[in-house]
Amino acid sequence: MAIVSVEIYRFFIQKNIVIKLPPSVPPTVGKSFGALIPGAAVITTAWIINLVIAATSFENIHYVISKALVGPVTAIGGSYLGMVTLVLLANMLWMCGIHGANIVYGVAAPMLYTLMDQNLQAFKAGQEVPNIVSQNMFDIFVSIGGSGGTLGLVILMMTMAKSAHLKELGKLSFAPGLFNINEPIIFGTPIVMNPLMLIPFLLSPVVAVSLAYFTMKAGLVAKLPGIAAPWTSPAGVGAFIASGGKISAGVLQFVIVMVQVVIWYPFFKIMDKQKVEEENGMTQAETAKA
Repeated sequence: MAIVSVEIYRFFIQKNIVIKLPPSVPPTVGKSFGALIPGAAVITTAWIINLVIAATSFENIHYVISKALVGPVTAIGGSYLGMVTLVLLANMLWMCGIHGANIVYGVAAPMLYTLMDQNLQAFKAGQEVPNIVSQNMFDIFVSIGGSGGTLGLVILMMTMAKSAHLKELGKLSFAPGLFNINEPIIFGTPIVMNPLMLIPFLLSPVVAVSLAYFTMKAGLVAKLPGIAAPWTSPAGVGAFIASGGKISAGVLQFVIVMVQVVIWYPFFKIMDKQKVEEENGMTQAETAKA
């Protein structure tokens, strides 16, 4: 409708099909009257479209969109490959300094919440939960510590970093990381625009998606029944709430964190070595200057 409305308006203006007032009329008033005919054409067109759709079984245009788009998009996005695609898109945007989670998951939210609601309705009816993929599945298992699964990196920084910069950054980032907020790590390390960090930042959430999806598919971990847990819930707590009190979901969260520690480890070691060399070089330069 945005495109159609603009095109109708443009057609009437370019063809000069407008109400024309004498030159003595102030320009602001003239423009207001000039918009009446194009505006009326837009409203009439929308009204006719509405009447036509109302005469069908769809009843309104919102239902048309729901049937034409939400169903297919939900089917694609609710699959394993759909999940991986969403994660990769979001984290690629993060690597460019753009908040990928807000953009990608924001667009996918209607689909993810639809799947979550289907799970909730089935759970309330005492039926088997149908969907593995849902909004809280992403919140609980894919973004532990924030986008990129950086809680593992924070743990490494706190416990193994020789670089003063990384050790202090790890200490400062641990509390936010527990609540899945990782801007200090993303911009403080930095991960943004850092080719060394690209592989673990993309691989870590993909592995989390894979572990969550296939353990639920195999029945080793209970599917999430659509119970909304805050995305800021710490590891273990969020899974326990979202799963309706299932221990298996909390165990899966801790397993994912440990696996992500392993993924981040080799890249952390390289970065730590680089930082130590930079710090030693700065110290030597300061000593020579003194």
